[in-house]
Amino acid sequence: MKSAKPQLANIDGMDKTEIAFRLADKDKSGYITKSEFEKMAKNLSKEQVEKVFAKCDKDGDGKINYAEFSTMMNMAKKK
Repeated sequence: MKSAKPQLANIDGMDKTEIAFRLADKDKSGYITKSEFEKMAKNLSKEQVEKVFAKCDKDGDGKINYAEFSTMMNMAKKK
């Protein structure tokens, strides 16, 4: 029986931001889609998800890459 936990083969040397990104990127595409982001941000309303996603998606391609995610996480740490 397969484990329901996300598989992280080697987390040694990864920082918390990279671990969070890999956990959010459910399909391992290298991007966080809006659908994946919605699942990650369960405490936000649909409107809040739209605003935060749009703010994070700097290049407007409809997905959040690691650099965009890292910038978002660093902004959150400063608050």
